[in-house]
Amino acid sequence: MQTYLKQLIAQMETDPILVCENQKYPTLDVFYYHYAEYQGIQSDLARQLNRKISDLLDNLSFDDGEQVSCLIGELAAEHERTAFVAGLRLGAQFVLELRKEGM
Repeated sequence: MQTYLKQLIAQMETDPILVCENQKYPTLDVFYYHYAEYQGIQSDLARQLNRKISDLLDNLSFDDGEQVSCLIGELAAEHERTAFVAGLRLGAQFVLELRKEGM
């Protein structure tokens, strides 16, 4: 496994994958994008909240409703991305702590 990891690291250093160069954490952003794009998980609470939001948006003009809807989507995506990145960082931290303990 060590040989494989060394080869992988050498390959990454000489031929990195070009992803989202304008992002703060390009690799994590790609992971998140693919996770968010292809996962279909939604809770009952999320469905209820979406219904409430839709009902409120129905009381606005079409243009105002579109603006609010876009802002809600952007805010939700940022919360999801932040939580996703935090989860990966927490997992990495856990692995490092396990290694320190000799596991």
